[in-house]
Amino acid sequence: MRKTKQGSLIFVICIGLMVCAPSGQRPTMHYDHGSTIPDQYISVVGYTSNEIEFKITAKFPLKHAYHLVLDGDIPLAEGWYPASRPEAGLYTVKLKAKKGVSFQEGKTYRLCVGAESPEFIAVHSSNYRCIIDYEFVLGDAKLHPHLR
Repeated sequence: MRKTKQGSLIFVICIGLMVCAPSGQRPTMHYDHGSTIPDQYISVVGYTSNEIEFKITAKFPLKHAYHLVLDGDIPLAEGWYPASRPEAGLYTVKLKAKKGVSFQEGKTYRLCVGAESPEFIAVHSSNYRCIIDYEFVLGDAKLHPHLR
């Protein structure tokens, strides 16, 4: 009888821990629109179905910035990249798509550049602040086709 009560108690504690434990999925992050950059300061210089190359004319106080290509609030490509080239006043960055993702012509995407990684922000908030927010359509006539 005593073993049955102990077994039941352990079972109830395990169920309680499973219910209270985080599910492993992080909450959906919302990527707030930051400053909209005119086309003369940022552009897509080329792309394939697996990567997009940007030319960004901006002077950041940060040596590295977190770059994301978004489809709505879904990150398709992301990572830390150098963002400081004071001698040139511009930099380029190639973002590779995540596994199982491909970029499509005619589709609208966003480039979001931030100061922190979304994982770091997710600890405190579900809103990510984009310092730069650039909306673009792949296959747009103004894109340079050297990577297509």
